[in-house]
Amino acid sequence: NNLMLPNAAMPHVLWELQGTQEAVFEEAAGEGDAAQKVFKEFRQVSPGRLSPAEFDRFVRDLVNFLAYVGEPMQLERQRLGIWVLAFLLVFGILAYLLKQEIWKDVK
Repeated sequence: NNLMLPNAAMPHVLWELQGTQEAVFEEAAGEGDAAQKVFKEFRQVSPGRLSPAEFDRFVRDLVNFLAYVGEPMQLERQRLGIWVLAFLLVFGILAYLLKQEIWKDVK
């Protein structure tokens, strides 16, 4: 079950790789005499096809791939951005010096 949105129809798409897990809750003091359940951890009910370390590596690789697919030109854009900022810095300095030269007699 989804902890953020209970009873939502959102199955875990990688459950075969990770295995079935069960949420473990602990009792915590709530307002007044009422106790509330607080999520503590997930407990492995049945193992998946991958070990926990293999699953973590798989998810890390999948997330990195999806980040790359989402913006494949990111590395080139960042490399070009440094040159653009350097140009703007030089242009700004030259513009300031030109302004000083033009307006020196006005003051």
